[in-house]
Parts: sequence; structure tokens; C-alpha cells
Amino acid sequence: MKPYSQHAVRPVRSSALGILTLTLMGCLALGLSADAASGAGGVILGPSVTPHAEVRTGEILLRELNCTACHGTDSATQKRLGTRPAPNLADVGNRVTPQHLRSFLTSPQDTKPGTPMPDLLQDVGGSQKADAVNALVHYLSSLKTTNAPAAAGSSPHLI
Repeated sequence: MKPYSQHAVRPVRSSALGILTLTLMGCLALGLSADAASGAGGVILGPSVTPHAEVRTGEILLRELNCTACHGTDSATQKRLGTRPAPNLADVGNRVTPQHLRSFLTSPQDTKPGTPMPDLLQDVGGSQKADAVNALVHYLSSLKTTNAPAAAGSSPHLI
């Protein structure tokens, strides 16, 4: 039989090795390495637990451009992003001139740089685009409250 002191040392080594192994596995699982933790750079093993900057930027753009108003997402993403209210078109004929509507619908980015409104008619060519824009301008210009004056600069002859 071995002396008692040899038995006492062995469990201590095993538990210390076990703790070291678990710690190392935990670091690897979190995507950390000794080099990364010390700031020396190098390869990070394991999955990354923080999203890339591009992912966060993309999420911000999804919210700001209000993409989820038309494109479906899971309920958790929808709740996290929320939606931006779209412009109210209820009485747009009182607030915006037909000329502005025509320009904006023809080329939203040229008329209002940075607008989240996409050019929905970009793939429609020539006279078809002009006809679609004309129909939209007539309809949107008709959305007026009855007692409000016409928008400054509007002319029924230029619609």
C-alpha cells in the first residue's frame, strides 16, 4: 500500500488539472485565446460572441430605412427594431405641390437626398414610368381636406 501522502497529492493534481481544463475550454468556447486576452493579436479560436460591426450597422439601417414595414422578420427582430412611422398621406395634396410629387416619385434620391423612400419605379421604362408617376400625382394631389387652401405654387394646369 502506498503512503498516505502520495494519495493526498494526486487528487489535488487532478482537481487542479480539471479546473485548468474547464477554464481553457470555457475561454475557447467564448472565442478567447491567451493571445487575444493579452492584446497580442493572433487567431481567435471558437465562435465569436459579439456581432461584427457590420451586423450592428446593418441592423440600424434596417430600422432607419423601415425595411421591416414591407419585409417580414421574426417577431423578436420586429419587436427589437420597431418601425418608423411612414409619412402621412391623408392630406398630402394640401402640403405638397404636384410638381414636387412628380419629381419625388420620378427620382426620390435626386429630389430628397438621403430619403428612405426607394425608387419603386426604377425598373419601369420610359412612357410606362411617366404614366405611373402621372397617375400617382393625380391621386395624391386629390388627397385634400376640403377647407384647406392649395399648396403654395400648385397649379391645376401643371399637374
